[in-house]
Amino acid sequence: MNQRTLIARLSAVWIAAVMVAMTAGCSLGQGSCAAPRAEMPSTAAAGTTVTVRLFELWTSCADQGQGASTPMSKVEVRGVSTKDPKIILTSAVADVGKDASAVVTLSLPTDASGTLTVQVGDQTVGQLTITRS
Repeated sequence: MNQRTLIARLSAVWIAAVMVAMTAGCSLGQGSCAAPRAEMPSTAAAGTTVTVRLFELWTSCADQGQGASTPMSKVEVRGVSTKDPKIILTSAVADVGKDASAVVTLSLPTDASGTLTVQVGDQTVGQLTITRS
C-alpha cells in the first residue's frame, strides 16, 4: 500500500469516528433526545390508585457529544380531565433515579369519570379511562 492510499484510508476512518461521536445518544443522528414516556394501564376504577412508570426524565440533553445527560431530581405527574374546562384531578411527585426513571402513584378521586391525560410538564405521556364501579 502506498503512502497516498494509507493517508486516504486513515482520513476516512477519522471522519467516520468523528461522525459517530457527534451523533452518540441522538435519535437517528438527528440531534434530538427522547421525550419522557410512560407505562401505565389504560383503564382504572374511580377511587383507586394507578401506578405510572416514567422513563427518559432528563433536565439536560447531551445529544451532541458534550458529556453526560442529567436526570431530573423530582418529577410531578398530573392527571388532567379531557373535558372543558380542563382541570387537574390528581397529581403526585416522585424522586427520579440516576437512570432518569421514576414510579408515581396517582390517586383517582371517587367521583371521577371519563378520560384523563397524564402529563409531565406540558407533555402528555398517556391517557387513562376512569370507570365507575
